[in-house]
Amino acid sequence: MEILNKCDEWCLIQALRGRLSGRLARYDIQHRPESETGPGVISQCRREFFETELRQILTREEIALNLPESAFHDCRDKLRDLCALLDRLVSPHITEDSQWRSFATDDDDPLSSSIQWNLWDRVRKSYPNLMALDRFLANIPLEAIKVFDLVTGPHQTIFKLPDYICDVRSSLIVVTECNELFTQFSTSRRSQYPKPNPRPRGEEWEDTRLRDRAATVFAILFRQFSCETRHEIMLRLSEDSTSYTSQPILHLLLSCCPELNCWQEVLCAPREANLSVDRIQDICAWLQESTSKDKRPHLLVEEFGVFSSWAGSNSRACPPILAASESLDELLEKGAFEDFTYKNFRKKSPGKTFNPVEKRALAVQLGRCLMDFFDFDLNTKQIHLSKGSWSRSKSSIPCLSFSSGTRISPEPHIFRRGDPVLLFFAKLLLEIDQGHKIAIDINPEVENNEKAWLELFEYVDRAEAWKVSSYLDAVRECLLLHTRLPKSVRSGKHRGRKAYLAIRRIIYDQVVQNLETELDSLTQTSKKRDRSVSPPRISTSYDRKTGFPWHRENSPSEPSRTISFGASCYETSSQFTHRPLKRQRTPDVQTSALLQPNRVNEGKSRDLLQPSRDISAKITPNIEFTRSSLRPSRRDDFEVAIICALRLEYDAVSYIFDEFWDEDGDQYGRAAGDPNSYTTGRVGKYNVVLALLPHMGKTNAASAVASMRSSYGGLRLALLVGVCGAMPRGRDGEILLGDVVISKTVIQYDFGRQYPDKFVRKNTIQDNLGRPNKNVRNLLATFETDRGLDQLEQRTAYFLQQLQAKVAQTRRRGKYDYPGTADDKLFESTYRHKHHVSPTCICRDCFSDLDPVCDEALSSSCADLGCDDKHLITRKRLQAKRQPEHDGGDAIPQPAVHVGAVASGDKVIKSAADRDRLSREAGVIALEMEGAGVWDEVPCIVVKGVCDYADCHKHKGWQNFAAATAASASKTILERYIQTDKAYLRGDN
Repeated sequence: MEILNKCDEWCLIQALRGRLSGRLARYDIQHRPESETGPGVISQCRREFFETELRQILTREEIALNLPESAFHDCRDKLRDLCALLDRLVSPHITEDSQWRSFATDDDDPLSSSIQWNLWDRVRKSYPNLMALDRFLANIPLEAIKVFDLVTGPHQTIFKLPDYICDVRSSLIVVTECNELFTQFSTSRRSQYPKPNPRPRGEEWEDTRLRDRAATVFAILFRQFSCETRHEIMLRLSEDSTSYTSQPILHLLLSCCPELNCWQEVLCAPREANLSVDRIQDICAWLQESTSKDKRPHLLVEEFGVFSSWAGSNSRACPPILAASESLDELLEKGAFEDFTYKNFRKKSPGKTFNPVEKRALAVQLGRCLMDFFDFDLNTKQIHLSKGSWSRSKSSIPCLSFSSGTRISPEPHIFRRGDPVLLFFAKLLLEIDQGHKIAIDINPEVENNEKAWLELFEYVDRAEAWKVSSYLDAVRECLLLHTRLPKSVRSGKHRGRKAYLAIRRIIYDQVVQNLETELDSLTQTSKKRDRSVSPPRISTSYDRKTGFPWHRENSPSEPSRTISFGASCYETSSQFTHRPLKRQRTPDVQTSALLQPNRVNEGKSRDLLQPSRDISAKITPNIEFTRSSLRPSRRDDFEVAIICALRLEYDAVSYIFDEFWDEDGDQYGRAAGDPNSYTTGRVGKYNVVLALLPHMGKTNAASAVASMRSSYGGLRLALLVGVCGAMPRGRDGEILLGDVVISKTVIQYDFGRQYPDKFVRKNTIQDNLGRPNKNVRNLLATFETDRGLDQLEQRTAYFLQQLQAKVAQTRRRGKYDYPGTADDKLFESTYRHKHHVSPTCICRDCFSDLDPVCDEALSSSCADLGCDDKHLITRKRLQAKRQPEHDGGDAIPQPAVHVGAVASGDKVIKSAADRDRLSREAGVIALEMEGAGVWDEVPCIVVKGVCDYADCHKHKGWQNFAAATAASASKTILERYIQTDKAYLRGDN
């Protein structure tokens, strides 16, 4: 056991609790009219919930001081997160006041009795702002009548929440998780830690008896029907598989022949000792005979035959059933799964309706059904809820219908993306939760389900923007199950029972257990929890992950408050249903980003994030599959970053975007401490974040990318796009201005030792940059093949023409046009850029590379200085490109693409001699200034357009065109970059 008082953060929270005792103002959640909607209302609601949660923490006393070791570590970790958060949120009027700040950092200042002396040194260094707050509160005279609010309210606040909604949400999650843990560890609940599992889960996936027996029985029975009518067998799904002894008992309904138009209940079980057995020659005739019996019919099904017996006289009578059950398809049409609301009550529709617990219980049973029968053809018309005499249970029991044409896979089904069974089940779970059918068509052929898979994925993403639950995790895992299969199964190495068990285990671990967790959270005994700390106490009930209120029904004697949020009303009470936080998932997106309606279907259904007036805390996403509808819901959905060092590079890249996600302002925010500014959008199939570096150089690049990764944790590839200087000749031939260079590796040419007579570059394994990851290496390898390079160059030229056409429609027409071969000049390495015509400056004494030239020459053009074209180097590629120009042909030559080593450093090289030396010594084909800073931070490809030859004659006339060719090549690279299944979609293969 560990004592909680050993935790510094706990002592600090208790100290603040003592300071605030009697100084917190009464706080009431504001009432709002239904007409109030929008991001501002959402933000204020979350601030109000943060206020009540933090008040609960700062007034809580009933905590078990002696905790199990694991509980202590959990509590300590949450407290550290909480104190770090609160330290950042302390109001600026306290932290910026030198009086309180000096108290918090002064080693000689004795800490008040609220915090023990031995904590002073540790706490003040870790949480200086909280210490300033402690001193601020300590210096308020006891007789002063001064009360505070924490983050919102009419009185002075002592904490300030961030402006971005996503950051408010993240803060709220930290506080609510801490509160939840405190509730678990409170003295009244100590005996419940750790909480016992309500049901044995063990190796349930290994129990295949029901499935094995059902498959055997169905195959034999369907062979025994003598007529040509399509018969059906309905199997009641067992609620508890652990009740089986050796062989499971199957509760079946068999459809009789059409003239009887009824169903007969049958028990398929081992023979009872006191019953006689008769062989059945014709099941159709036997069913007709059994309808006149008043005893329960038994079937004994063996490989060598089917036998019948009749239950004793004490058994209940089983007359034929006219209507076996209602299918889930019919129940969804009737609205049986809709939430109970005033509007639904007014409809007075007869029939069974399901409350939230019943819906979750049904989902668990269906999850086990999927685990048992994933290799059968399943749809909503096959799943029924039984009614009539054959079910003794008061609640409806799910049944699975099989017809004589049902496919039973002889080998375990190897799932692929878009598998119809998994899509059906994911859609069914969403329909049960939402209470209505979802208009997404699922094709029996897996190849035709790409659109349906994406639509369902988007549906889940949008729902999770409002609430994150184990139930939605189960739906997501259905869509990703193909990525979870072991390689041995996917490759076909394991077949038969091994593969079947492996698939069952994945379904159980990823789907069934998530559904069971969700059911457990709803069926727990409700615990009373105080939601306010200043009399009179107030209480709220809301989604603990998103901070939005959820609906609950009050007891008749319990007064309620109504919090109006948009068009929905939510009830609050002092009771809440605890749902354990299974996994933290903090969407980084501002809620206002999700308030964008899908304009493709505007007017046909309600806005995604406008909750229905009739359905509390419910979302009905409007799904219309278009590229525009794939706007990511959080920062982690961005896989690709494009980084530019110059504004002209950024401008060119912006023209390759197909859509921008920030047309209406930034929607995603950034992590704390990240100074970068971002542009977000879509390039082809990828969501891309574009960043412009504040300055050139590898240090600035490294710093910016490190900050970018803190905000965009899902990045898998970074493209460093811009302009560079190049060697006149690469490995595969001449390099011309406007060509594109793609990095195979990056070399830091200015990292080494400077001796009196020379500079020696460090070239050890430790000093060199690492190799790109395998995905990047494989991609670059394809670009080095003849076919891959041809495709890369052709598509780059195509996208370049698209970019130029797009710009031609603006006032910047011609900005990215090809400058022409006449301006592509490569002078001899020894020919200096200086005044050549009647020099009157030091240029007249310049004859070698070591001789200086005047400052004016450094900034002048070759035409101004009189550089002689007779010193130009003749190049065959350039001559070949000149011919179409002279003939009046295409003025947009196709840029060549070169793959090779790129030199990176902080110096701008303007020396042909140094350029040639680097080419010889390091084997590089281009020089740039940011690649070394990015290379080891994130998987990276440097894509640069050649704008000069890194000699003294370089000028900026080619920069815009080179930036455009690099941008076009980067779009081609993304087109060829294969999208990998995510880990949190979600695991790398």
